Amino acid sequence: MGATCAEERLMSAFGLSNGASVVFEKCQSIVKGGVMLLLPFLLECGLLSYCHHFHQRLKGYYNFNNLFIILSFIYLLRIKSLEQVKHHSPGELGKLVGYDRIPEVNTLRGTNVVL
Repeated sequence: MGATCAEERLMSAFGLSNGASVVFEKCQSIVKGGVMLLLPFLLECGLLSYCHHFHQRLKGYYNFNNLFIILSFIYLLRIKSLEQVKHHSPGELGKLVGYDRIPEVNTLRGTNVVL
């Protein structure tokens, strides 16, 4: 599945947007969709309570909160390394977090945040 949010991607590439909005679309089935049931538990346990520790915000299509959710879903799906994410469909995993697709492995590795 290709990127379906071309306008949002283009606007964030030129710095005209603060990132993509999370939109869950109606689907017949979602591969490994049971992982979505753990999101309220993760949020209640403080998954996103780190925000005040970081001075720099990410600029681009993916915001920092959603990258943490994507990485936690990757862990919950028992994908042992970022290299193994290449063997899964980015469009199907993107449906889990409300994007058209998840970021590439290079994007996940290259996320530099100054503490």
